[in-house]
Amino acid sequence: MAYVNDQLWHALDTEAVAHAFETDPSRGLNKQEVAARQIKYGFNTIEKRRRSRLLDLFVSQLESSLVVTLIIAGIILWFLGDRADAIMIAIVLAINTAVGMYQEGRASRAFDALRSRVEKVTHVLRDGEVREVSSREIVPGDIIELRIGMSIDADARLLDARQLAANESTLTGEWVAQIKSSQTLLPATALLERTNMVYAGTLCEAGTGRAIVVATGGATEFGKIAYLLIDEVEHPTPFQRTIASLSRFIGFLVLIGAVSIFFVGILKGFNPRDMFSLAVAIAISAVPEGLPIAVSVILAIGAERILKRGGLLKRLKSTETLGATTVILTDKTGTLTEGTMAVSHVIPARDSDVGRMALLEAGMLAADAFIENPNDELTAWRVRGDATSRAIVLAARQAGLSKEEFERQHELVDFMPFDNTTRIAIALYRTDDQIRVFLSGAPEEVLDRSRLSKEERKKFEIEYQGLAEAGARVVACATIILKSSPKEFHGLTYLGLIGFRDPVRGDVKASLEAARGAGVRVVVVTGDHALTARAVAHELGFPEPIVIADGTAIENGTADLDRINIYARVLPHQKSLLAEAFEKQGEIVAMTGDGVNDAPALKRAHIGIALGSGTEVAKEVADLVLLDNSFSTIVAAIEEGRTILDNLRKVVTFLLATGFTEVVLIGGALVTGLPLPLLPAQILWINLVGEGFFNFAFAFEQKEHDVLKARPSSADNFFTSQMKALIFIGGLLSTALLFGIYAFLIQSGASVSQSRTLMFLGVAINSFFFVFSLRSLRRPIWQVHLFSNPYLLFAFAAGVLMLVPAFLFRPLAELLRVTTVTIPHIIIMIGVGFTSMIFVEAIKLLYRQKDMVE
Repeated sequence: MAYVNDQLWHALDTEAVAHAFETDPSRGLNKQEVAARQIKYGFNTIEKRRRSRLLDLFVSQLESSLVVTLIIAGIILWFLGDRADAIMIAIVLAINTAVGMYQEGRASRAFDALRSRVEKVTHVLRDGEVREVSSREIVPGDIIELRIGMSIDADARLLDARQLAANESTLTGEWVAQIKSSQTLLPATALLERTNMVYAGTLCEAGTGRAIVVATGGATEFGKIAYLLIDEVEHPTPFQRTIASLSRFIGFLVLIGAVSIFFVGILKGFNPRDMFSLAVAIAISAVPEGLPIAVSVILAIGAERILKRGGLLKRLKSTETLGATTVILTDKTGTLTEGTMAVSHVIPARDSDVGRMALLEAGMLAADAFIENPNDELTAWRVRGDATSRAIVLAARQAGLSKEEFERQHELVDFMPFDNTTRIAIALYRTDDQIRVFLSGAPEEVLDRSRLSKEERKKFEIEYQGLAEAGARVVACATIILKSSPKEFHGLTYLGLIGFRDPVRGDVKASLEAARGAGVRVVVVTGDHALTARAVAHELGFPEPIVIADGTAIENGTADLDRINIYARVLPHQKSLLAEAFEKQGEIVAMTGDGVNDAPALKRAHIGIALGSGTEVAKEVADLVLLDNSFSTIVAAIEEGRTILDNLRKVVTFLLATGFTEVVLIGGALVTGLPLPLLPAQILWINLVGEGFFNFAFAFEQKEHDVLKARPSSADNFFTSQMKALIFIGGLLSTALLFGIYAFLIQSGASVSQSRTLMFLGVAINSFFFVFSLRSLRRPIWQVHLFSNPYLLFAFAAGVLMLVPAFLFRPLAELLRVTTVTIPHIIIMIGVGFTSMIFVEAIKLLYRQKDMVE
């Protein structure tokens, strides 16, 4: 339990709040006090009082229409005196429930593992030093630092606010950020008007600040409404809803068919009780009730695989669209490059040691980064902040400059981190009665604000272009001394240029080639200079000609989307316009971003991709987070997305084809006047043997080697012509073969019991061959490695182990009403299964030859 937030902290001045929590605003808490408070008040988490996982899984099985149908049918048959079928239904119900609970538990554990990777961090002042700690370790009394793009993970009273604005939509529903200040408010001030407070679950959208934590965990305002999330569930994705609707639609058709079979059977003179049992068995067998669960398992396993390759999927819908992506709009820094910035050039405006130190000092003070452990050895330093800021701070420190030492002698008046719109960062310090302004940012912006002659500007522009052409990222710095804080920043003294070396990632070139081979176009969208972007594109092997445009071409609609492959000096709002333009051409767009201002574009794209080092705002709205920031992870995620769609198509084809076979077999016998080829109990057992574990085996099927070379496929066009052919033509041919054998046996004088036994064996074996042939929709079965999917082999072994006792275990054989089978019988049925597999392979061959596999 955390501090109970029953005080009107907004009505107390900052000294009173600090005194109440026994903390020093200039140093924060010490390690011992933090540890004591964590023991006393717990971690900064909101506990969810949930039922046990086992109970949840069991209840979810009872919500299935299949289970309800089985229960009702079993009760009716028991009272009608058909105890054998009722017992068989009870056995099937128990096994189905156990398998369903296992598979749903598997998916649930997978998604829990994904959520556990989403860990937020907070900058906290402890022992006089700012440190980055896990948000769950925050305690009441901690002094936290607020920066643009960070999430706020505790309720806190502001001690200092500099142009600070927080998005509090999670509490207020209002997306317009609220401007914050540290001024004391009246006690009666309403919660939503307490501008000197920040709250857990909100986001810092602008400015900086420092605050003292007054409530954590369940005592926060967000925690007070957390009961709304206690029974939070993962909402089904559009594709899952489509599959569920498909299952219901097929169920409706099967219900009509089952009722029709029931009445036709009665008209043909069959026993009504037997026909009722048969209709129930057919309905249960033909309805793909396991499909929604199988889809959830496939999506969960696919998300796990993407996580192993460096991508965290935050939303299930991403798995449905990743495989269909046709355009990637990617940033350059940290994605195509390593993001390990190091200062490579320091070019002062006045070439001297004094000029170099002044340039580095200005860059250091305007940088949004800090050294967490400055007293340790250089090699052990933990530098926090964006890549460029970290590089400047390290270079300045190595030159003998210290931001902490400077701030002991100068009061920080205001600080504005780098903004993607203005492309500058500003720090204001007070010295006696003067304000010293330090500004850094894009060279064009800094030069425009500097006091320079035409000759001087020309000289510095040439220096800048030379660095950019060499592929360096370049920042310019300037300064000015004023009597008061300015509203405009012009007439500054230009200090010079700082160049950065950011090596290209070693694996990106191959990934770009793989993306192009997959039919995915890669477009670089960067805030850097065009020459810098061109140099990187050359190094990565972009195809010639490399066509470059700036952000204005996007905004005025003159950009040639088909030719341009680099957009430079792009503003955040222009990213949204670019994504929209590609989407209007019918492209499926994935876009990367890391800043607060990138959030609208990430939401606008089909797939929003945030960098793991990016702001919490960007990660909050993204569908995919690149834990390693690498572009290669995007290509890997697309590859896994296509594998997921492949596996979904396989399981749907398998379930519908096997159900179709049984319905046609029974229907054909009724129409031709033959005895029923299968009894209800036999159909139920076949359903377990042939589908019970195979439903989920496709989730573990490995990606095919050519999955990226196949044309991008869409979940919107899920049912391909090949799938339909496999379900209806392949299923019909297999059924015709089985039905022909059955008719021959009956006409040859074989007993009905013996004939049914062979049909029981044949349908079960047929499903075994069918599932192995469907492991690939593009390659023949002999090109698929037998041991690449151990789970499928386990499912096969489980199916065989459930089939064999039906003939050898007498009590079960009596329930199923099967007779003994001989070795020749088994060989014949294996031959039938092999022939069915040939039908499937022939259909696959036809589509390969016509290049019609979608």
